[in-house]
Amino acid sequence: MGKKISDAFAARLAGFAPDATVRAIVMIQTPPTAKPSGRRMTRVERLAAVEAIKESARTAIGEIDDIVRATPNGRRLSETAGAMGSIVVETTRAGLELVATLDRVKAILEDQPVSLERRPGADGQT
Repeated sequence: MGKKISDAFAARLAGFAPDATVRAIVMIQTPPTAKPSGRRMTRVERLAAVEAIKESARTAIGEIDDIVRATPNGRRLSETAGAMGSIVVETTRAGLELVATLDRVKAILEDQPVSLERRPGADGQT
C-alpha cells in the first residue's frame, strides 16, 4: 500500500473483509503557508492561512470523492478540509488503496476513537 499508509494500519486493513467499510483520515498535500518570521501570526493571518489550505485542498477533495463514492457505502464525512488539510472518509480497503495513489494525498491515517481514561487519583479521588 506504499508509504502513505502505515504498516500497522495496512496490517489491520488486510484483516477486514474486502467489502467492509473503513473510516480513515486523509491528509491532503497543500502548499506551505507564509509564516511571518520572528513573530506570531495575527488572528487575521491565521484565518487567511486556514482558508488558503482549505482552498488548496478543494481540487484534491473532488478526486478523492470520485474514488470513495465509487465504493460500496463510500462517502466523505467532512464537509470541507480542516485547518491541517485533512478530511474523514468511509470507504473500503480497496478505496483507501486507490486514494493513496493520488499525488495530492500526503497520508492516510486510521480514524481511531479517543476517550478520556479515568486513572485512580487523577482527580483527587482514589
